[in-house]
Amino acid sequence: MLLSTHNLILATSLYTEEKRKSLRRLERRVKLYISFYLFVSVVLFILELILMTFAVNIAMRCGNDRRERIIHVLLAVLFTIPYLLFSMFFGKCKSNLMEIV
Repeated sequence: MLLSTHNLILATSLYTEEKRKSLRRLERRVKLYISFYLFVSVVLFILELILMTFAVNIAMRCGNDRRERIIHVLLAVLFTIPYLLFSMFFGKCKSNLMEIV
């Protein structure tokens, strides 16, 4: 989640910065690159938000006590994709929740 939000902030700042400058000086390729970068950043951010809700759901269902749930929710929010990968391979309760029916 940290990397995708940083990527999204960087892409929006590039996009708004180029709008402030005179667009006549920039080549067409640079404009397309910045627009494409913004589009990809938004798509990856939305994908990671979906994965984060899934990871938080897993953390809430598989935690035994309150402290363990808090730690797992923090890990799921901050490190979404690594948390899901590790929980898929090493967690017993988590692997049961991820089975496709």
